[in-house]
Amino acid sequence: MKLLKIILGIVFFLTLLFFVFLTPVDITPYFETDYYRTSRMQLDSLLLQKRVRSGPLHAGFSKISFTPRFISSGNPQKADEFNRLPLAGYGNRKGKLTDKIHDSLFVKCVALKVDDATVFLVALDLLIVPQEIRFAVAQRLGEIAGIIREQLYFSATHSHSSLGGWGKGFVAESFAGPFDARVRQWITAQTVAAILSAKKDLAPACWVYGTFRAPDFIRNRLIGEKGRVNDRFDFLYFEKEKNHSAVIGFYGAHATVLSDDNMQCSADYPGYWQRAIEGKIPGSTALFFAGSVGSHRPAGQGKAFARAKNIGLALADSVIRRLDDFSAKTELNFKALTLSLTLPPSQIRLLEDWRLRPVWGQKLMSIPPTVSLQTLQLNDFILATTPCDFSGELALQIHDALQQKGVHSTISSFNGDYVGYIIPGKYYHLPEYEPRLMGWFGPYMGDYTTELLLRLMGGY
Repeated sequence: MKLLKIILGIVFFLTLLFFVFLTPVDITPYFETDYYRTSRMQLDSLLLQKRVRSGPLHAGFSKISFTPRFISSGNPQKADEFNRLPLAGYGNRKGKLTDKIHDSLFVKCVALKVDDATVFLVALDLLIVPQEIRFAVAQRLGEIAGIIREQLYFSATHSHSSLGGWGKGFVAESFAGPFDARVRQWITAQTVAAILSAKKDLAPACWVYGTFRAPDFIRNRLIGEKGRVNDRFDFLYFEKEKNHSAVIGFYGAHATVLSDDNMQCSADYPGYWQRAIEGKIPGSTALFFAGSVGSHRPAGQGKAFARAKNIGLALADSVIRRLDDFSAKTELNFKALTLSLTLPPSQIRLLEDWRLRPVWGQKLMSIPPTVSLQTLQLNDFILATTPCDFSGELALQIHDALQQKGVHSTISSFNGDYVGYIIPGKYYHLPEYEPRLMGWFGPYMGDYTTELLLRLMGGY
């Protein structure tokens, strides 16, 4: 009888825990929800307010290192000197520390000004652009230069072997190692400096965009050959006077050529691409924006650093070959939009059809109530930035729709917020990392985000 009471007590306790912490997955169609209605109202208002600027282009470029310097003993004498630091990217490194630098890390910026509007395209050799760093950068720029969040277009190279230690909390420290406040302060300071330097460098410029397919270096990692692959490499080229130019590249292969066994700090294949561009185009600055990396892994020949080099150099050669074929423009129709996207209640799943109650999910993942979707239109080219690992398959849907309207689009990830993976709803029930562990908002988040991006970009 005593054993029976113990068993019944355990069952009661587990049942109580189940209903306290779990609730069924919500399958309400997104277009019937309050969060959708709120975002649509904000979007409609935004589209009415914003106008297209037209006129000659001014551009400015900058490049600033945030490579850490390591000391063997004693107290740090400079802000960028550290004993040892973790690398960000792989949870199974378990916060392991490194003091080895394979290649330097940079924050780079291209400032663009048309009429009275200025924006800053900022790329960091990091896993993501952490929200705390984005917030601190925007706050500091607002204080000293009057630059606001809506002017800042962030992305990261998404290297899984770059500097860690910048994030506080369960998720950030699982992927980026133990938090070190000095890292966050150091990256913030260098990013602010890069943006201000690009602003100071503004001068008359011409520009052009290009695109080509690069199928040899990318695969669908979620369902292999059954899935679509966004194998386009898009690029923007800006030039001022001779030997003063910038190239921004967008590509969707995950920067995971270097595995979790690697413990040397590196920008992976995007670093090789940037160095190759800068080495072959005198006076150039090369920025790499991680594209629609969701479900897309790298391919190519070789292993580790040799493979990263092969990919980076091949992609750089393809860009350089195409630059001679273009006629650059000085006049620009320019439109910059930032939508505050209201997020659905979280749906962090522990079982197939059961999720953590949103109150617990929000706390576990430190999910904000809103994030940003941004678009930047330059004539018939539109860049969209997203707060996630955005699916290459969804990017193809958007590209195909806009192409029908004579517009070329590219989508980048990691714009200064982070809400996991946004992938097609058809993959929601696959027992894979992206939909199960990193799909934080239910089966319709992909459809919801895709619709609003299309509306924001004029393709719906």
